[in-house]
This record gives sequence, structure tokens and C-alpha cells, in this order.
Amino acid sequence: MAGFTHVCLVAAMWLTIFSALVASVPVAGDSTFSASVLSSLKRRGHVDPRVQYMRTLAKYNIPVPEKLRKIATSKMAKASAKDTSPYSNPAIAEEDDLYFIAPVGIGSPPQVLYMDFDTGSSDSWVFSTDTATSEVQGQSLWDPRKSSTAELVPNTTWQIIYGDFSSSSGIVYKDTLTLGGVVINNMTIESAQEVSDEFSKEFKMSGLLGLAWPSIAETTPVQDVLLQYLGEVLKTPLFTADLRHNSDKGSYNFGYIDHSLHGSEIQYIDIDNSEGFWGVQMTGYAISGQDVRYEFSTPKSVIVDTGTTLLYAPDSAVEDYFRAVPSANFSEDAYGYILPCNATPPDFIWEIGDATGERIVGRVPGGYIAYQSLSDIIGEDEPIEPWMDGQCYAGLQSLGGFSTPEGILGDIWLKAGFSVFDVGNKKYGSAPKPLDATNRKLGHYRQTRFPSHARRRLWCRLLGG
Repeated sequence: MAGFTHVCLVAAMWLTIFSALVASVPVAGDSTFSASVLSSLKRRGHVDPRVQYMRTLAKYNIPVPEKLRKIATSKMAKASAKDTSPYSNPAIAEEDDLYFIAPVGIGSPPQVLYMDFDTGSSDSWVFSTDTATSEVQGQSLWDPRKSSTAELVPNTTWQIIYGDFSSSSGIVYKDTLTLGGVVINNMTIESAQEVSDEFSKEFKMSGLLGLAWPSIAETTPVQDVLLQYLGEVLKTPLFTADLRHNSDKGSYNFGYIDHSLHGSEIQYIDIDNSEGFWGVQMTGYAISGQDVRYEFSTPKSVIVDTGTTLLYAPDSAVEDYFRAVPSANFSEDAYGYILPCNATPPDFIWEIGDATGERIVGRVPGGYIAYQSLSDIIGEDEPIEPWMDGQCYAGLQSLGGFSTPEGILGDIWLKAGFSVFDVGNKKYGSAPKPLDATNRKLGHYRQTRFPSHARRRLWCRLLGG
């Protein structure tokens, strides 16, 4: 990592907040639609973020450290032993924001399923009546026999093998996909016959709607994916993500941009989709309250992924951030960075860009960093160790110093702003949005892109020092 530059005096922060949470906007004709999201606020018990850590590494085929594998598989085994039926525990409200799902109609007439909109995958697969009964744990199922437009694609299969050697697989249909007022005919629907345990446990989620690029499709032979259809059916081939912290008030909008959902101008950078993902470059970072910003000598490749829960930044950025948080440390026992739950962490300030030199600067509020109390994620039959008392697992983690990609900008990052995924122009756009100030975990931030001299002034304001 390169050195840092000193910055100037603090300026006033942007403090506008929502006067009311914005509901999904009306659909404008048949070429746009809005899908309200449902977060994982009501679940059977808390989900261990270390399981999600292993799942993220596996998703991108990054080697899973043995210590993390042991912790995560042990937690998954204990969860399986406790869940004797799909509804063994009552749903409770909590603050995990594990995933965000939205309704999708499949078939004629449409069978409505809640699916995870995933920009880190291009495959659209569902739990169905083809799925092994033992692997269905409360999910709503798609039944192709009840659809007049479902057609099995002969001699075609799909299989996703993860880095932890788990897998999901099945057969392929063509059927009608309905998203709000938009109807996509002959959409590729991958029907699961076998499903990995980590998906079976998510009983509210009936599958993934892949929004990555077609080069990483896992069908054999390769079939068209959703991004290839969007240009044919949408008024403008783009979609936006407005995810909300601890809230079901967010939305995915397709075909248009609702400018009431963000603050100042949306700034855009080119993406690198050569690996099939929404790839951008992280060019620098800073920590609010410090008078320095850090700039990578070589930009770091990172992926914007709505299907990943936590924020994974380049290793050096994570190390520098937690050095600024009193009593924070990397715990071998927790396998991850932890910090006191009652801490007031600084904001994590980031800069992303592209090969042309365009830059966007923004921040993740410090209130998002204390992700989950360690006492909430241990089993009822497990003792609370002294080192766990009052400690939280951090929402900011590292993939390790030698991983490719070097960062995953997941939901912790996405909740802090408004995102535009411009399919037609192969660009990613971001803008600030007012955050819900009634939530004790939330803060305020400002984000924009400027020429270099103006960007230095912005860094001054963001750093607060």
C-alpha cells in the first residue's frame, strides 16, 4: 500500500434525513417495475456470521482456512441437530440483515416465490417439487406441473460447486418469469434437485435470482441468463438497489431510477465484467476522525455483490481500520475481527474507481460495523466464554492478503448508499441517501465524485479532522 496524504480542516457534514421512509414507487408501464425487499429480520434464531464468512469464501472459490471451516461446520451441525422440523422455533425479530429477498412470479399462472437477488451469481435457481424432500425446510416450492408454459430443456443440467465442496444441482426449464409488470417469456429456470445445507436453512428464501454476467452461468450446455433478457424487456437496461439497515422498506427497481431514493447526483464508474461479476477498483480508504487518507499503489479488485452479507475490504484497509477502534482485535477463537458492542466505531471511508481515473468517494457508518453480539450466536447449550462478554463480530472483515478478488462489497456496504447497476453501459453508479436516524446503529455520510482538487476537499469533510 502506498503512503498517505494530509488533508485539511473539517467542514460541515451533510445532515439531511428522511422525513418518512419511502415505499416502493408505482410501476410505469410494462417496461419498468419495483420489487419491495424483505430482510431477514424475522428468523428462527440468529445466524452465525462465521458461517456466512465461510460461505462467501466458498462462493468465490477462495480457500477456506481450516480454523474457520471447523468453527462454521460445527455451528451448522449444531443447528441441524436442533432444527427437528421446519417450524421448530418461532420466528423472532432481530437485526441480522442476513439477506434481502423480493417476490418473483414463475410460471403461468405466476407462482410467487421470495428470492435472493444476487449480483454475485448469474444462475436463477429455485426450490421446487423436484427438490429432495429432506432438503426442503419450509421453503415455498415452484411446481412446473402447475404452469402451462413450463418446458423441460432436454439433456440440460446445472451444478454449482462451492469452495467448501458443497454443491447445488438440478435440471433446467424454460418458463415465464414475472417481475412486477414485466413478463419475460422462455426465461431459464434452474430447478434444484439437490441443495446445499446452507440454503436449506434459509426457510424464507426459495432460491436465487442471478444478476451477474452470462460468462459464469453454470448450466450445461450454457443457457441465457437474466441480464441477457433485461435489455429486451426494460425501458432502460438497468436496475437499482436501495437496501435499508434493519428494515423491510427497501427495494430493487428495474428499468428506471427513482431519484427520490437518493441524495446528490449519482456518480458512475466503468465496471470490469471480464470474470462475470460487477467488478470495480478500490483505490483508497480512510477512517473518520483521522487526518490522513490512504491510497493503494495498485488499485485493488473488488466485487459489488448483493448476495453477500458482510463487507470484505482489502487486508491492509481492514487492519488500519481496526487499529483505530479501541479494544478491537482479530480473534483466533472467533476467527474474525471483533470489537466491544458498546463501542462507537469510526466511519469507514472508501474510494472506488475505474481505469479511466473516475472516482467515487463515500462511507459506511461506524454503526454498521458492530454486526452481531457473540453471545447471540452461540448455542443455548454452549457456555459464554469470558472473552466473548460484551463483544461483537464485526461487519467489516478481510478475505486474506492473497485472495482474488481482494474485496467483496456486500450488504453492509450497499445499505449505506443507493446503487445503480447499468447493464447497457456496463457501469456502476452510487449516490448518498439519507439514512434512518431513528435506528441507534445508523449514522450519516456523504458520498460523491469530484476532480482531484475537489475530491481532496471532500476527503477533508469525510475525515472530520
